[in-house]
Amino acid sequence: MSDISCVVVTGSSGFIGARVVERLVALGISVIEIDAARGDGIDIRDESVSSMIPEGRAMVHLAALSTSGQCADDPTAAVDVNILGSLNLWNAAVDAGATRFVFASTEWVYGNAGSDQAVTEMADISLSGLADTYAITKAAAESLLAAAPGDIDLAILRFGIVYGPRSSGWSAAESLLSAVANSDEVRVGSLRTSRRFIHVDDVAAAVVMAALDTGSYTVNIAGSRLVTLGEVIEVAQSITDKRVDVIETSPEAVTVRNPDPSLARDVLGWQPEIDFEQGLRQVAEHLGFTQAQSRG
Repeated sequence: MSDISCVVVTGSSGFIGARVVERLVALGISVIEIDAARGDGIDIRDESVSSMIPEGRAMVHLAALSTSGQCADDPTAAVDVNILGSLNLWNAAVDAGATRFVFASTEWVYGNAGSDQAVTEMADISLSGLADTYAITKAAAESLLAAAPGDIDLAILRFGIVYGPRSSGWSAAESLLSAVANSDEVRVGSLRTSRRFIHVDDVAAAVVMAALDTGSYTVNIAGSRLVTLGEVIEVAQSITDKRVDVIETSPEAVTVRNPDPSLARDVLGWQPEIDFEQGLRQVAEHLGFTQAQSRG
């Protein structure tokens, strides 16, 4: 790791960003926060963003329209924020003499797969193979940043399906837990659909390690194993001490997202530490889905 005393973080008040800031501060590293949701109102698309970046600092870029729904509802805004905003930030970083740029991307750039074969960073992410607006903007931004002029190390982190204690913006993990806790019947497409769910704290740890690292690379940041939706429901029932009727509406409509995080271990020395059941229990505690409440 390099000796960095200050890191600039965009999207600093978001689900991942807030935890990244906490970790950096705990390490004694000062943080400059850029987030349109904060009181300063600085947006990554504004020309004024360059004034927020001191010379020679590392940049962590998390700000984005970060859900498929948001991007599908307003593709123009998705391109404006996720692509043009990222390029504007890169140019500002170059002008400020930044040394490092960590870009938050997504496993969605790999598209959908019908088998459980692991996908590595060498996989083709051609835009022609993508049907999701969010994935397209992230894949395009990756390529444009890699080709952009400027002598800055670029670390691209492709996040798996992130879950953790939060009250909204849920992945399938939190959504199914809530369904088990609050009803007697849970409907799911295919119980065999599977994801490498990754806890938000493990993601934040990877981001901080990348910010303090050197060199350019692209790595998957994902859970240690595939978890099926059937397993999510079983774990949720165990946590809440409750059994529900499970209705599988599309048993054969199986989708698998299996980004292999091995390279992150080799390059960063990072690996996920929070197992899925432990992480989902944290979510249940945060949401008040205790065994007593569920039985009541």
